[in-house]
Amino acid sequence: MKYIGKKVLILFATLLVMSFLVFLAFEAVKGDAALSALGDNATPEQIEALREEMGLNQPMTVRYGKWLAGAARGDLGMSTNYSVSVSELMKDKIAVTVHLAVLSLILILFIGLPLGIGTSGIWSAGGDIAVGVFNQIGMAVPPFFLGILITWIFGLLLSWFRPGAYVDLSEDFGRGLGFLVFPALAIALPRAFTLIKFIRDSMAGQKRLNYVRTARSKGNDERRVLYVHMLRNALIPVITFFAMIVAEVFAGSIVIEQVFGIPGIGRLLVVSIANRDFPVILAIVLYIAVIVLTVNAVVDILYHILDPRVMLED
Repeated sequence: MKYIGKKVLILFATLLVMSFLVFLAFEAVKGDAALSALGDNATPEQIEALREEMGLNQPMTVRYGKWLAGAARGDLGMSTNYSVSVSELMKDKIAVTVHLAVLSLILILFIGLPLGIGTSGIWSAGGDIAVGVFNQIGMAVPPFFLGILITWIFGLLLSWFRPGAYVDLSEDFGRGLGFLVFPALAIALPRAFTLIKFIRDSMAGQKRLNYVRTARSKGNDERRVLYVHMLRNALIPVITFFAMIVAEVFAGSIVIEQVFGIPGIGRLLVVSIANRDFPVILAIVLYIAVIVLTVNAVVDILYHILDPRVMLED
């Protein structure tokens, strides 16, 4: 219980610090939501009147305190660009991003785990070089370029989907899933190849340890040594690495959403930054922080399950 309480305390403390830093960062940036809403042709009097109405002329600490008090009640404020509550605005956008992220993670595991474990049994110099080159090519392709390539091949040439014609899963699950597979693939492939390399490197490190030589000396074949003795220990560091992938996928699909015209958090963040929509930006930053911190907590628990030697404070 003490460990869980510590994790919860760290979560809230981190969110508090991050929210304050976001306020501080935008305080240093010229321009605000009032100027963005009225445009460059607005008079100083008009800008000042709107700033007064929006409460932007108050000191930063006062505005932050008011926002913090509202956030404690579950009120993240009003979007200055859309004139609706931030919670209402983000509800549907988060659902879209989560659907894309979950599908991407499924593809990463579906591609990365079997290939990573399977190619770990290739110990010959030629095979190792071939797998290494294949891995490097897969990791080197940027997701946004891969997204453009997938759109051109599968969208324009083969017409397997209509680029930009996003369909919500709640409206038509089959068509929506058929569309999301392609951006999910653009997100998943480079990370799947990275996962393959990490698994191979982890397995190679285990291969040199004494317990592996002992297992072989007892007459176990290479397949049993690989899957029974090495795999469990090799996957422990992989969990931490995959946690980084999870956080990155949930937080980093901004460019892919732009490439495929997906109305998720990424597009909302880009528009909000352009319009100085601070409440929305802050909510998205906190969403990313919650994902990262939650994933880290889950990883600590999995470490304890997979390796009892990793002792957690009770």
